[in-house]
Amino acid sequence: MHLENMEYSRQMTPTYNNQWYLNKTKVPYAWDIVHGNSCIIVAILDSGTDWLHEDLGNGSDNFNNIWHNPSEDAWSVYYDPTTGNGIDDDGNGFIDDWIGWDFANQDNNSRSTINSHGTQVSGIVSAKSNNNTGIAGLAGGNNSKGVMLMPLLIGETNPNSSVIDDAILYAVNNGAQVIQMSLGVPQSNAIDSAIQVAENANVTIVCAAGNNSSSTVDYPASNVNVIAVGSTNQNDQKSDFSNYGSNLFIAAPGEDIYSTTLFDNYVYGTGNSFAAPQVSATIALMKQINPIISNQQIRNVFQNTADKVGGYTYTNGRSNELGYGRLNVYNAVVAVSPYITGFSPVCTSSSTFTLRNRPSGTTVNWTNSSNLSYVSGQNTDNYTVKAAPLASDAGWVQATISGSCGDVTIRKDDFWVGNPGQPITDPSGYPTYQMSLGQIKAILVVSGPGLPYQYIWTVTGSIEKISEGDVHCTVEATTTGWGNFYVKSRNECGYSATGGGSVNVSSGGGGGVNPLSVSPNPANQTITVELKDTLATATTEKANEGFTVKLLNSYNKPVYQKKVKSKRFTINVSRYRAGIYYLQVIKGNKVYAEKVVITD
Repeated sequence: MHLENMEYSRQMTPTYNNQWYLNKTKVPYAWDIVHGNSCIIVAILDSGTDWLHEDLGNGSDNFNNIWHNPSEDAWSVYYDPTTGNGIDDDGNGFIDDWIGWDFANQDNNSRSTINSHGTQVSGIVSAKSNNNTGIAGLAGGNNSKGVMLMPLLIGETNPNSSVIDDAILYAVNNGAQVIQMSLGVPQSNAIDSAIQVAENANVTIVCAAGNNSSSTVDYPASNVNVIAVGSTNQNDQKSDFSNYGSNLFIAAPGEDIYSTTLFDNYVYGTGNSFAAPQVSATIALMKQINPIISNQQIRNVFQNTADKVGGYTYTNGRSNELGYGRLNVYNAVVAVSPYITGFSPVCTSSSTFTLRNRPSGTTVNWTNSSNLSYVSGQNTDNYTVKAAPLASDAGWVQATISGSCGDVTIRKDDFWVGNPGQPITDPSGYPTYQMSLGQIKAILVVSGPGLPYQYIWTVTGSIEKISEGDVHCTVEATTTGWGNFYVKSRNECGYSATGGGSVNVSSGGGGGVNPLSVSPNPANQTITVELKDTLATATTEKANEGFTVKLLNSYNKPVYQKKVKSKRFTINVSRYRAGIYYLQVIKGNKVYAEKVVITD
């Protein structure tokens, strides 16, 4: 079978927005954790790679993502493979293999100038990212070196099956952690043996499943030790051309995939060839975080994190159309990433944050926000801190994990430190409300930072508290003049500063019209409640969302509660004892109240 050729291509100005597949598989979210690092090498067994391309090799950014054999002398002219010293410097059996090897022609020129297939595959894996040039490879770094691409040419127009085993062994012996193949050839015992060597060395092999619409995947993707990748379109459906069946492991976007092509150009390509390198790049990101992760663990991660899309039947987590689902790069990266657990809020007593899932052989260094005081646990997985004096704010702790692939920083910042923040009512500041004598008003807390579990209300002067709830206090204007209300909150660490406001009670008219109408009032059988248009307009966007209605007795205990949708409704009050009650109508964060007198 030929190397999977593009079904179509067109040249365009390179922009990130052309790479629709990055958002589809949540790559930008994964970049919040890891970008790709030169400690990981992905061998590209393909038609050759244009290692002079500006977005792969040396460009205006003065760095590149092309693997260079560190034990082989550099060529005297960078772009000319014939200028090597003619010596097998590292004794690996290949002379002057400074940038990979051409196994089809048995020479050291792994660059193709006639077939862009390998260059497109390479760009998807590790075109330089955030460098203001071209495209962004999934593992291309962050305006710095990303995953290294090892170009291994196994045939410019057709894959030469007789050399693929040699290329696999070269990749294993020269440090590749991932081998990317987008090709199909007849089954070969030699290739099977080389794949087994890679599996034994914990080198992960990924291969495209084929473009024949066949119900079986092509070889060598069908080998049990190879991750076979199918193609999806922008609607998360199996691509019409994509091979499928019981040997398919996972799928990834494979239509209109924008990538690098020959001579500093960029092109769209379609085929399983361009789905498979997305999986290879994801594995490279996973191995950067955990270099000793096993091939079986990688398979398990993909099984558990791929998105079950397309509307297909997934039995035991997999379907014949998409295998275990469509690749989700972010989910896969998170699954192998260390993470921090801990409790909120952090008080002046000690609290411990625990780093979990840290890879073996790594070290950790902790830092924390200034409102935390260090207690113990530096360089361990259990980091103990406490709130600094007078702390009352959000906090963070951060673990920098160092290993053979550099540093990975994990941060936890979703917790509170110290006493809660001062509650804020609506309007904010220290508001002044106007009320008329006998009016009832619900005062609402609109912000209570710091995880409070209780609000404590106090009123003085011309108002009386008649009920209070989680975030509101209902008051009645009982005398003319000025009154005040105060509110503070409480969390596990203590009490907040006190907020509040004032109320000016006039003998009549100053408080406006209550949007609740209750009649008759007093009543001994039923009351009819009408929600005036001002309330309905202010508190609901959709008529069918409804209102919560409560009737509270003089002890602030609800005796009636119901969800209503009509602006006019009736409540039977005949079964309630005579006395003073308070009707509340609640919609979203608005609370309205009215005193109701029930008689015998």
